[in-house]
Amino acid sequence: CTIDLAPATKIFVYLVPAGLDCIAPSLVAAQSRGVPVASYTFTIPSLGQPAQTLIAETRAPECRVWLYNPNPAPEAKGAFGAPASGADLAAVGASSNAGD
Repeated sequence: CTIDLAPATKIFVYLVPAGLDCIAPSLVAAQSRGVPVASYTFTIPSLGQPAQTLIAETRAPECRVWLYNPNPAPEAKGAFGAPASGADLAAVGASSNAGD
């Protein structure tokens, strides 16, 4: 199972491990083109080590966002080029609480 991610400039996935395994080749191809990938709750081993892991204080510890970036920005930047700070974690918690 592959999908065409050629137009993607950033990718966020919210899939169980079986779904991630299914689209892993497409994610690897996107990452090799320089596209950052984020995954909610589950890691994507085929993309290597996450560049950053976000855990919101307002969510359970297992509710993480794993950020993968083939071209890491300087240490002061997050995986998507934004400053990495506690505000990033709060934003993740606020956005994931939106549907509660």
